[in-house]
Amino acid sequence: MFFSGMISELNTSLRRLYEKLGYILLCMVLDLLFFFVYGIVSFFAMSVVYKLINDLSGYLSASPELVVSLASDPLYKQQLNELLVVVLIAIAFTYVIYTILHGINWFIVSRKLLNYKIKFWTYIGKFAVTSLLCFSSIAILVVAYLKISFTSLFESQQIAWIIFLVLLFIVLWFGFITHALAPSNKLKDIYKKTFRIGIKKAHYVLLIYAVLVIIGIIINFILSLFGKLSPGLLYAGGILLFLPFMTFFRTHLTQTINKLDKNNKKKNKTKKRR
Repeated sequence: MFFSGMISELNTSLRRLYEKLGYILLCMVLDLLFFFVYGIVSFFAMSVVYKLINDLSGYLSASPELVVSLASDPLYKQQLNELLVVVLIAIAFTYVIYTILHGINWFIVSRKLLNYKIKFWTYIGKFAVTSLLCFSSIAILVVAYLKISFTSLFESQQIAWIIFLVLLFIVLWFGFITHALAPSNKLKDIYKKTFRIGIKKAHYVLLIYAVLVIIGIIINFILSLFGKLSPGLLYAGGILLFLPFMTFFRTHLTQTINKLDKNNKKKNKTKKRR
């Protein structure tokens, strides 16, 4: 029954996109602009980051036993702090451009494709707050991971990497749900419902994400084939396949998460009547 509902939701999402092709093109342009600006920020940030990482790695190449003593070395600590500052600045810039460009895209999906009656600045305000918590969590995880990587023994780094990936997955798991709930809920209710759906309805959310990930993997496979034929074909395929998929991702996730929220409301009302 649930799988038939999933197929129905997929068909609905595709139909909405087909009916609003003009807005899809607008979303594609905004996503392309985001990647362009993000690419510039990443280029300058990563050039500094790679240099600092190489300098820090040079200290560590001698012997693992030196790591503990290096953690208290003034020059080593200075370079590590410089690395953390650059990374945090890059995350802050990414948050700003993400909030502006992706916020507009999520608003277009909510207002124009899914017909939620929400004002632009009201939505952007909620999107900025939910994104801030998500990016702040990511920043804390990245800083913690880098500190552990460059101040701990090598044996602990693999464990730290696994923990980092698990926690990052959890942040993104709940982060996208907050975006999906933003058009239909007050800010104070978003997080309460996010944790309720993300935990109690985890099996449904997992299937939603799984479907989207599988579609993404198929698109990535097609793009890899294009890349073997021609770089130009790869770029064209990315624009024509991956950018529309991003709009589909937002549309389908918002539609299905809010349907779970509505079903939950109906169950609660039924229980109160009893």
